[in-house]
Amino acid sequence: MADILLRSEIFESDRWLDLPSDTHRLAYIRLLSEADGVGNMKGGQRRMWRILRDSCHVKTPEDSVRLMSELQDSDLIRRYEEEGDEYWHIPRYRTTLKWVTKRWPWSPWNNRNVTLSKDKHPRKQGDTKNATPAQGSAVPVQPVVVGVGVGVGVGEKHSVGFADGLSETRERHKAQTAEAVEVLNFLNEKRIEIIGPQVRGFGPNKTNLTPIRARIIEGVSKADCKKVIANRCLAWKSKPDYWQYLNPETIFSPKKFEKYLGNLGVPVETGGKT
Repeated sequence: MADILLRSEIFESDRWLDLPSDTHRLAYIRLLSEADGVGNMKGGQRRMWRILRDSCHVKTPEDSVRLMSELQDSDLIRRYEEEGDEYWHIPRYRTTLKWVTKRWPWSPWNNRNVTLSKDKHPRKQGDTKNATPAQGSAVPVQPVVVGVGVGVGVGEKHSVGFADGLSETRERHKAQTAEAVEVLNFLNEKRIEIIGPQVRGFGPNKTNLTPIRARIIEGVSKADCKKVIANRCLAWKSKPDYWQYLNPETIFSPKKFEKYLGNLGVPVETGGKT
């Protein structure tokens, strides 16, 4: 187990917040503890299931495969093979150890410009006796620049091997955010129609976009999001006391949105409860 540094920005990052459940988040933290000093770990379906079963209550090997796949979709882990064996790499991984231990084969994404411990077993932090750098390796030449992604040692403009330097996950995130902004703008327009031009609109920041993006990630279409907004506006148009609920947090909260979505097509009772 490497001595890792878990940066606080992970808890505010889109990759972290967009994970389907807290089980996924706990699994990611558990996998961090399994990685060697360069962010790699041995894979295998049953091995990963045993790890996740004991610490995250993942019930079946199939559930483990699904969870690992979803973590991979978020670019929190990456699968690779070496001589027919499965391994996993954690992107943007950093350790606070001066001398790191590499137990598993290099991944395609490893920066091999690190200082390795001479033996293959973890040594206590600060114990550098008889440890020598591996041939051709040294501490990273460029300092790591902390960006907005997930993980430890996150770097800006981090490429994951695609020609344009952007992963499919990042492209999907951009598309979902664009849809959420369009839905938010629609909400602002409908509020102006009801309350008047003096009302202040909701800005496209993380607080306002996160609940909308969450529903889009769950598979709700942009059109249905707009229908729910229009339906709530119609129901509360003549009830000024309800105008305060015309906001992203209320309309797109998981429980309320599900109810609003189910009420589409049902005759509106103006002034209905939230």
